[in-house]
Amino acid sequence: MLPLVNAISSIALLVVLVLLVVPDFSLTLHGSLTDLMLAGTAPGLIATSFSVQAMRVLEGGGRAALCLAVGVAILAGLHRADATTAGAGE
Repeated sequence: MLPLVNAISSIALLVVLVLLVVPDFSLTLHGSLTDLMLAGTAPGLIATSFSVQAMRVLEGGGRAALCLAVGVAILAGLHRADATTAGAGE
């Protein structure tokens, strides 16, 4: 039973990692490109651009906070699953 639980946990972690990485990379890349284009053409619009602000939040600590929150959620889920399987074995 333990290898099955480990396999499911690994797949769940991979899915969570993909769900974190794809929006992070796309928002950062789009924000960087928008920032570069607006800096050359319309510097006044940088402050109102959503993609630039999202990039700045991610680079300013939002990425670390998001990863920490997801890590805590994963550990809580694993602890709950471990407690459930331990209770079922008695």
